[in-house]
Amino acid sequence: MNILVVHEVNWFKKVVYEFHDFAENLSLLGYRVICVDFEEGWERESFFDLGHLGIRVYQNVSRASKNSTVELRRPGLIKLPLLDRLTSILTHYFAIKKIIRSESIDAILLYSVPTNGIPVVLLGRRNKIPVIFRSIDKLHRLRHKVFRWPVFFSEKIVYPRVDRILALTPKLADYVCQLGAEREKVTLLLPGINRELFRPAPRDAQLMDSIHTIGSYDLLNGKIGGKNAGQSVHKRQFDQ
Repeated sequence: MNILVVHEVNWFKKVVYEFHDFAENLSLLGYRVICVDFEEGWERESFFDLGHLGIRVYQNVSRASKNSTVELRRPGLIKLPLLDRLTSILTHYFAIKKIIRSESIDAILLYSVPTNGIPVVLLGRRNKIPVIFRSIDKLHRLRHKVFRWPVFFSEKIVYPRVDRILALTPKLADYVCQLGAEREKVTLLLPGINRELFRPAPRDAQLMDSIHTIGSYDLLNGKIGGKNAGQSVHKRQFDQ
């Protein structure tokens, strides 16, 4: 079975996250897994480096599990603010279209809405490929206020049109239904833990007090204890 995983963060720079686990564990089960990511946090190598529009391919990438055989395909972009996302809508569309045609994709696991959601739904329906959306956030809440409404309307288009939604929590299951998803197509899939990698850190009373005062939503978005605090908490729990 050939599975395409689509998201829109940087595979290599993002803290080890669920989409790493999902993709790599599927590959360890014997499936062929191809991932598409977005070069978030890109850097220009020189003044004249304005990016590229081709696809870069990385074989056997591994962040969460040993010996995984995930293939990463990274579409190009223009390395300028705003243009990076805008050009990615086109480059990702054509890259995903090419993968579907050349790799006999059987199913698509979608984490992305703003950049890839609508194109993936269209391509999935056109090619009769089931699209499974993994809901782990209220996505428009993660964006700057300027972009919240476009992302919100994208969510309302995507959720009713995918074949299945795997919700991280009961509240997220309710949320996607409020935005148009059919309840019978929504399945609750709680987060798992890799017991080989999980290393609980000693209790931090000051951090716990901050979480109690400000709330877990701010923690997950890195608003406690300075820049990237949420990621630093996550990293403290794992060896990598």
